[in-house]
Amino acid sequence: MLTLLIGAGFSKWSMNLPVISQLFDFDVSLTNPREIHRLELLRNLKEEWDKSNPNTNNELFIWDCLSRGIHIPKRLIWYISRRLSEPFISTILGGRQAFMIDDSRRLEIDGIKKAAIMC
Repeated sequence: MLTLLIGAGFSKWSMNLPVISQLFDFDVSLTNPREIHRLELLRNLKEEWDKSNPNTNNELFIWDCLSRGIHIPKRLIWYISRRLSEPFISTILGGRQAFMIDDSRRLEIDGIKKAAIMC
């Protein structure tokens, strides 16, 4: 019997996805003005948070956002989903198809190949 426990380190190692300390680098490709606006609002919120709460971590920022009304949690969840799925978003006819996952690229990623060999 084989048991494999995988955590955030695996996602970082295999796909170079950000760990929580790197999550708010805002490294996403934006497809329309609405996304640009959403990202700018969240980026401003994060900058204000960092100024008001120096030397705190991203987990506390996330907790604070999730406890605020309706719009801020929606923006935060949109951003985190988008940031973590960014490597898989498809390009179709020169444009990007938001939330259409292209999992065929998984076979081209070195970390995924190494993980498949290890299993």
